[in-house]
Amino acid sequence: MNYKQVLAFILTACVNVSQFAMANDDSLKQEISQHIEQRSELEYVTRDGSKLGYFARMASEHPDTAFVYLHGIASHSGWFELTANRLAAQGHDVYMLDRRGSGVNRSQRSITPGHIDSWHDWLDDLDDFIRQIRPQYNHIYLIGLSWGGKLATAYGLAHPDKVSGLALVTPGLVAAVDYNGFEKLSIAVCHLFCQQSTYPVPVTPAMFSDKQQWVEFIESDPLRNPLVTAEFLWQTRRMDKWIAANINQLQRPTLLFLAGKDEIIDNDKVTKLLFRGQQATSVQHYPQQVHAIQLEMPNRLATDISQWLSQKEAQ
Repeated sequence: MNYKQVLAFILTACVNVSQFAMANDDSLKQEISQHIEQRSELEYVTRDGSKLGYFARMASEHPDTAFVYLHGIASHSGWFELTANRLAAQGHDVYMLDRRGSGVNRSQRSITPGHIDSWHDWLDDLDDFIRQIRPQYNHIYLIGLSWGGKLATAYGLAHPDKVSGLALVTPGLVAAVDYNGFEKLSIAVCHLFCQQSTYPVPVTPAMFSDKQQWVEFIESDPLRNPLVTAEFLWQTRRMDKWIAANINQLQRPTLLFLAGKDEIIDNDKVTKLLFRGQQATSVQHYPQQVHAIQLEMPNRLATDISQWLSQKEAQ
């Protein structure tokens, strides 16, 4: 075989791999769309009387461990359907919450989309849900993805006795994207005078994935939150500061997932922040992924989480 034949063989192999990857993403996109369309909405009541919707994927046999999933700033619980189904198949109950003001918990429940009055409301909503499912399980783990990683970490700090650990998937504890100086000034002014003024989230669909199928999926998602209010952003900043000030008190074992090509979070600063507080942090690297590894690599993500959980239970 001469060098031209070798080169042709290599090029053919690369094309075949690329086509296989595209077909796999198409299949996953079709699968998640079906799951979101067919899923059944459940409901729980918060301490202020609000009724919030959530979703669940349950194992065939009742386990003693549950995962509670917290989504990102612009997304909703449905983006975790692929991984949740695989975790359920591996024997875990998975609860997926839509944040107050996101997903199914918006105008249809008389809630202002993309808004919150206080960051403590996020903690209270999560605490109310965990309190209701707690009697069923010996262990509850939080899975926080992107912005949801902030909330998972804050809850782990505020209520360390109520969760057994954290799985933080490309967590937005330290962002690589931000608003410019004028926008920050505008947000500060609106915090005082126009709390419900809206701002585009500082992430675009192309920042989640470099695969066109997933960019199109995100762009066309009617449950996506492209806008949040000034008060949402102000309260997020308050929560960020509280986490940074208290991170050295983080006691729960933590599994950190990082995407090598992430443009949304600052991987180095996130890692330094977590290791400041929790020396029991394990890190899984996905070097070729952009951000939304729960969409593109649900099999590996579910397996990595399950294996980590097995190691925790064996200790």
